[in-house]
Amino acid sequence: MVATIAGVVGLVLGGALGWSAKVLSLRLRKRTANHQKRPIDPEKTDYFEKVMQNPDAWQGQAEGLFDVGRRLISQWNDTQKKWHAIPGGSRRLTPQESGQLQLALYLQPIATMLFGLAMENMLKALIVATNPDYPRLTSDARLDWGANGHDLVRLSEKSQLALEPHETWVLKEYSKAVVWKSRYPLPIGASRFTDELVIEQNMSFPGWSQTLNLFIKIRCELTGEPYEPIPADPEEPGPSSLVIKRVP
Repeated sequence: MVATIAGVVGLVLGGALGWSAKVLSLRLRKRTANHQKRPIDPEKTDYFEKVMQNPDAWQGQAEGLFDVGRRLISQWNDTQKKWHAIPGGSRRLTPQESGQLQLALYLQPIATMLFGLAMENMLKALIVATNPDYPRLTSDARLDWGANGHDLVRLSEKSQLALEPHETWVLKEYSKAVVWKSRYPLPIGASRFTDELVIEQNMSFPGWSQTLNLFIKIRCELTGEPYEPIPADPEEPGPSSLVIKRVP
C-alpha cells in the first residue's frame, strides 16, 4: 500500500515538474523570439556603432573607473594605517573607528571590481584600435568581442597584448573580481567553488604596484608611448595586504 502511494506521488511530482519545465522552456522561447523580432532603429544603430568603434570612448571609461578605484584604495590604506597604529589590545575601538574599519573591509573588493572593469575597458579600447574584426555588431544589435566580455585574458589575446606570466595571473584575478569575487560571497555555480577556496577560507587580491603597472602597460600599448614599470613603493596602498574572509 505504502509503495503504491509513493509511486502515485512520484508520478504526480514527476508530471508536475515536467510540465513546469515545458512551460518555462516555452516562455524563454517566446521571450527570445519577441526580442529577435523587435525592430532596430537605424539611427540608434549608427550611433551605437560610432561609439563602439571609438577607442577614446573606451579609454575614457577605463580612466574614470581606475581613478575612482584608486581613491577607494587610498581611503582603505589610510584606515589600515590608523588600525595598525593602535597597539593590539591596548584599548577598545571607538564606535567611529569600528565603523571606519568595517567600511574598509568593503572598500577593497569594490575598488578591485572597479580596477577589473577599468582593465576590461582599456583592453577593449586596444582591441578597437588594433583589431579590425572586433567588436562585431550582431543581428540583434549586441556587441560581440569574440570572447566572454569579462574574460580579460581572452580580451588581451584579441588585442595582441604580450603578457608576462604574472600579468596573466593579474588579469585572471580581475576577471574573477568583475564576474563574482567582488560582488558575491561565492562563485556563480557550485562547480567553480574549488576545494582550495574552501580550505584557505579567504581570498586576496593583486597588489597595487601590479595593478597600476599593468594598467599603464595597456594604456601605453594603446597610445604608443614607451612603457616603464613603476617600482613598488611600500607606502603606496596595497590591496594584497588585507585578506577578506569568505567562508564562515
